[in-house]
Amino acid sequence: MDVLINLSLNGLATGMLIFLLAAGLTLIFGLMDVLNFAHGGLFAWGAYSGIWIYTSTGSFFAGIIGAILTGMILGIVTERWIIKPVYGNHVQQILITLGLMLVLSEMLKVVWGPNQISAATPDYLSGSWEFGGIIIIKYRVFIIAVGFAVFLAVQYLLKKTKIGLVVVRVS
Repeated sequence: MDVLINLSLNGLATGMLIFLLAAGLTLIFGLMDVLNFAHGGLFAWGAYSGIWIYTSTGSFFAGIIGAILTGMILGIVTERWIIKPVYGNHVQQILITLGLMLVLSEMLKVVWGPNQISAATPDYLSGSWEFGGIIIIKYRVFIIAVGFAVFLAVQYLLKKTKIGLVVVRVS
């Protein structure tokens, strides 16, 4: 039974990471009718810059904020100068964002090297809890909580705010 619970929690944590990526893709395509194949590259740049900020400053919170800001800035630049000229043409969107994906992934190698980088888990998220022989890893619980919080925030935004109601009506 403990193996089933551990596998379920691991699967839920992985699913939340996939949800975070998919939520962005869905919103971009649903709201802007843009096929952005570079979305994963933007996500990766946010992750790498977040880890770099975290290891440089020692602040996990600063790393998260830095990752979000990096993704936002690159997303705005991408939309303004690369995607905006090809609005309405899906074939051009596919080609230009595929090219951007290649550029972003190669630039990651230029800036941070060809190997994956990692960072130590912050002290307050490292370790695990044990309940009756079931070991629950704190960091995975954190990932699940963040994914669920983002899910609730997106639901609230789309269903309870004026902007969300306009967005849902338009799409």
